[in-house]
Amino acid sequence: SIYAKYSFSETYSLSPRFEYFDDTDHGIILSGYDPKGGPGIAIQALTITNSFKLGNGLEARAEYRRDLATNYGIFKDERKTDCLHQDSLTLALMLSL
Repeated sequence: SIYAKYSFSETYSLSPRFEYFDDTDHGIILSGYDPKGGPGIAIQALTITNSFKLGNGLEARAEYRRDLATNYGIFKDERKTDCLHQDSLTLALMLSL
């Protein structure tokens, strides 16, 4: 994993993150994925998080993530068809007390 964070101001920061998981030798079987003697799998993930400090311990975050797999079977699209990638968007409010 590689993480970075850059604060553009006291209230806004951007954090990219890259992760890589390699199970091409079948050392770990991923949840929901059965290689059935086929090739193993490697997954890459890129995440970009925007953080906004709103004051009084309140923070808003918007996060986009894209997961990429080396072969089909681990991700499904809206039609339940196998695909090689998965995208997600998360919006969150956090309160520090």
